[in-house]
Amino acid sequence: MKSKFFFSALPVLFAGATLLTACSTRPTIDFEQCVTVDFTGYEDEGRVVIHTDNDYILSLLGDMNTLSATSLLSSFSIDAVENNGELSNGDVVTVIVNTNQTALDNAKVNVKNTELHFTVEGLEEKPKLDVFADVSLSVTGASPYCKVSAEYSGDQWLSGYSFNITSVDGEQKEYYQNGDKVIISLTQDALDSLKDKGNIEETSREFTIQSDSAYILSAADLTADNMTAFRAEIDEYLNSKINDLLNNSDNTSKWNVISGVSGINSGALAASSCGITGIENVEYNSAYAGVAKEKGAFGNIKEYKYAYIFYNADISYFANSGFSKKEDTVNGAFIVRVTDPMITASGEITYTDISLGAKSDLQTAINDRITENFSKLS
Repeated sequence: MKSKFFFSALPVLFAGATLLTACSTRPTIDFEQCVTVDFTGYEDEGRVVIHTDNDYILSLLGDMNTLSATSLLSSFSIDAVENNGELSNGDVVTVIVNTNQTALDNAKVNVKNTELHFTVEGLEEKPKLDVFADVSLSVTGASPYCKVSAEYSGDQWLSGYSFNITSVDGEQKEYYQNGDKVIISLTQDALDSLKDKGNIEETSREFTIQSDSAYILSAADLTADNMTAFRAEIDEYLNSKINDLLNNSDNTSKWNVISGVSGINSGALAASSCGITGIENVEYNSAYAGVAKEKGAFGNIKEYKYAYIFYNADISYFANSGFSKKEDTVNGAFIVRVTDPMITASGEITYTDISLGAKSDLQTAINDRITENFSKLS
């Protein structure tokens, strides 16, 4: 592709002065005097920018009219420079100015130095960009349901959207767990925006997932000391509830326990006279944790993380409703349900809710709640 000379505004000239006088010496346009270059970019990626001094040329044309001067200038063109955009210091750039002999004859001018040579200089080394020095992995949620995102704190006008996150096998996942390896990579758009700013030292980096807490879903999630602490916390909760039941100070738990061991609807119990008269031989039996799938209000299936702790116990109760009176002692089971059981990095046990239930026997209690999605803690 040839680049045309730029033609700036000409001074007002006499329209009738179309030709140089016959006795005038033909002026010579020396392109060495009116073509200059600048070099931009970085070493090995340099570009040449060519400038032409039209005022110099016009000064040689005397009283030539505007139309003729414009025609002459537009007849000049410059060839595209070889390897432009890939230049290095010390390279020699050849600039060739193309002229039109007919236009030169009509204007009665000569030209010289239509091939010029310039040595590339002043290009700096392209800076190195250490993008990942300012990249961190943000982890939210509890393992194994962690969500991850990239955070960027540098000065390259990038954001979290400038990066992709995948597992080490290239898969994009919704959730990750502690210990998983992920790869944060620059997107193609980000790479394109950075390529003119420097050489990118690193286009991706591996990170390890580590959240502040993890769901308790299996025995592997707890050390022996963690399990002892968990058991102690649940035992304390159960003892407090047993005290409330015997003192008749927690109606909701009372109705749930009596309904569980007797089969009487808890709503009916709320409208009757009932109570716990004795609780003896309370003994820890087992604990399980896992994910329960339950139907929501609109029929959609929701997942809940639970831990269930089962205790054997002899539970005595009575329930009076109208003319019906029931009084019994059963070798039943207490059920403590912990919602969203988690353990923090420091070993603290946390949860979002805890509740007490009961059944008339231990096996029924376990069968009603423990599915294949649960595993035994102890």
